[in-house]
Amino acid sequence: MNKILIIFLLFCSTTLSAVEEISIPEADVMIYDTYYNLNFYHKIDDGSFQKIEINFDYNDGDNLQYQIKRSNKIISREELFLENHTIIHKENIKKNKFIFNNKFRLLQSTGEEEQTIMFEFLNSSISSFYEIDFRKKEEQGGFGSFEEKKDDNIKKWRINDAIFYNTIKINLGENKHIFLFLEQDYLEGFFLPLIDNNIIVSNNLGIFKAFELENEDPKIKIAFSEKMNFFEIENYYYINEIENNKYILIDDFGNNLLNSVFDTIIYNSYFIIGKNEGENYIFLSNLKEFKIENLLEVYLCRTGLEVLTETSAHYYDADLNIIDEFPPLQYILCGTVYSDCYEIHKYKKSPYHIKVISGGMASEYDEIIELELFELSKKYKITFLNGKEQYCWDGNDRFMDNHYGFPKLLKVKKGKKKGIISYEYSKYDVFEITDTINDGYKKKIIHVIPIPTEIEEVLPIKYDSIQLNPKNGLVYFYKKKKIGLFPKHKTVQYDSLIEKTKSFYLFTRKGKKGWLDLNTFEEYFIK
Repeated sequence: MNKILIIFLLFCSTTLSAVEEISIPEADVMIYDTYYNLNFYHKIDDGSFQKIEINFDYNDGDNLQYQIKRSNKIISREELFLENHTIIHKENIKKNKFIFNNKFRLLQSTGEEEQTIMFEFLNSSISSFYEIDFRKKEEQGGFGSFEEKKDDNIKKWRINDAIFYNTIKINLGENKHIFLFLEQDYLEGFFLPLIDNNIIVSNNLGIFKAFELENEDPKIKIAFSEKMNFFEIENYYYINEIENNKYILIDDFGNNLLNSVFDTIIYNSYFIIGKNEGENYIFLSNLKEFKIENLLEVYLCRTGLEVLTETSAHYYDADLNIIDEFPPLQYILCGTVYSDCYEIHKYKKSPYHIKVISGGMASEYDEIIELELFELSKKYKITFLNGKEQYCWDGNDRFMDNHYGFPKLLKVKKGKKKGIISYEYSKYDVFEITDTINDGYKKKIIHVIPIPTEIEEVLPIKYDSIQLNPKNGLVYFYKKKKIGLFPKHKTVQYDSLIEKTKSFYLFTRKGKKGWLDLNTFEEYFIK
């Protein structure tokens, strides 16, 4: 063997390349045992072999590296070919040009049970196994949320579970390759493309023949969105700052997965968005780029995308279908959560009071604080922005992504005109306890009224109407049929404002139409 190659194999320790590949052309034999340990051996002659080891670990920079070592010990044929060993000769590996969207079926249905196991390469560095069976959607249990879909009560192939692994290609030379599956730095299985058949070995699942699906079977086709429900992307892709405010997306091996540098990167299990110098770049979580013509802005939204182009605003689901809205969410909520409740009280001989009750089912006691709005005349009529004299909020509201109703803002009416005032307090201030009550359910702790509680006018009392949209948390104010949005605006701005998606609204101002991005309040006029 070439001495330079031997020295490389002995002392190589490097971060893996963009496509994870390790070259071991001298490996003549591969052996795995009943514990699925895979070892490589170089054949010196008919009766002796030399072991080649591949070790994985993390360096100081948290990148996964490999190290290849040749053992100094020479092993006899008898020592190598033990009864509990399965032997694979390199000559039995078929030549392959692997395409990383190949799909394989590992288990045929048996008896009345309609179930199978699928394997596929998500991309050049991630592999996945997923167990599927033919059934209706199971009822959800525990605490959480799920999308309610039209086919929930239809029997179809559905995923029970999925496992994802980092994948390394081992180049054996002669255009022959095998693939290793890693969970962090542990070998969890491997793929052997043999001349007679494909063998997949998994520590979690066992040993299977892998039947390649040249054309995906429509009977067991699983949508991309369903597979990615199980993909915990933060365990495989990482945002890495390479210089001030410049970022790349890397894997465990430190590779720049998108081959680009961005000002901002955001992702979830379905999509990755990179923003650079005002341009937006969209990738699916399998790293395939998704291009949209005339794209102005894009945001992650639940399991899909919220997109603004020069001509429209709409959503994409995770399977790249354009949709008007996402399926409704069903929630399984907790009965013991913290809550805050605000109440407006008007007494005969004192100013308006705000009573704040903090506690709820998850606490041992309720804490009651009364605030005196001593600067506010009783000539004014006040409510919270929801138009009521009570506003309550709890942990389930937060979990359900309900919009906070701004209880420290009050809608004030004087005559026919309306405005907004604010007040501030901290319930973490030290208040004197004036009384405690035990009502048989829990103790109530009552604090002395903190005086003074100052108010501030934050929107002049000169508008015809003020409305809180509970769906999105927007506060609209109106005057002479024109519209403004508090707190961004202090004067009315638009002749019309129409919601198209959660973030993008179509507006008209002085006869011109445009799009308003509610996240940035940037306006895009339609040409």
